[in-house]
Amino acid sequence: MSVTRVAVAALLVAGAACSSDDSTTASVEPADLVDAVFGLRGTPSQTGQLEQHVVDCMSSRGFEYVRGTADLDASGAAEPPTFWLDPDVERAAEQGFGIVDAFVASQRSEVEIEADDPLAALDDADRDAYEEALFGSAVEQERNGGAPGGCLAEGEHTARMAALADGANRYVLGYTELLAGSAVLPRIEADWSGCMRRRGYDFVTEDDAHRYVRDAMGAAAVPQDGAPINGPELDELARLERTVAVADVECIAPLQSDLHDELQRLATEALGG
Repeated sequence: MSVTRVAVAALLVAGAACSSDDSTTASVEPADLVDAVFGLRGTPSQTGQLEQHVVDCMSSRGFEYVRGTADLDASGAAEPPTFWLDPDVERAAEQGFGIVDAFVASQRSEVEIEADDPLAALDDADRDAYEEALFGSAVEQERNGGAPGGCLAEGEHTARMAALADGANRYVLGYTELLAGSAVLPRIEADWSGCMRRRGYDFVTEDDAHRYVRDAMGAAAVPQDGAPINGPELDELARLERTVAVADVECIAPLQSDLHDELQRLATEALGG
């Protein structure tokens, strides 16, 4: 993920959390959304607000929302989390980017999945009705290009409209334009890329690091004998992922101060300071 995309995504999500009570930008400080970049992406508070919208919607349709039946991460991240926001070397060493762990979780047996099924007590008809209310009908999902509908989409829409109605969020949208025009952010990313190359990785952005790990997994997942990835192979992939992730973090860490200073400068400019 590029530095600019990281900052834009984080700011758009965090805008509501940085708002003033009277929905004006007058009391917004430049540091508010800079701090949002580094600390408020997908916070429990935002996730809780989204969940409440879904709970209310499901209740209006005659269902009690069962926690855990939908992914309500307020960050909206559909890809591995970036270390640009939090260069935690211990997490990198223990979990990598989370790609191998996600693969392992996806390979659970049907028995394991059923044991964790929060809707196990429902019969087929009740489950179908619940899931249609939560995720929308097949027709609705097809109309959405495969994205969920139902109360999940309605809850996300309600949360998004609440943020867009906020004065501070209008400041966020202007700030993103400045981010896209920054001459410093590409230099920061180029410095990161040079650091990774010195460590043996020809990466331009962090997306390339994620792709490198996925490609390694793809090669291992199609062995000549048709057997699935086994324990030792997974262990080796996990070691590879964690090594790359640690290099990523160690190359990001020296640039965090420059990144923060540039975001602070742009925020001050956006406010006319």
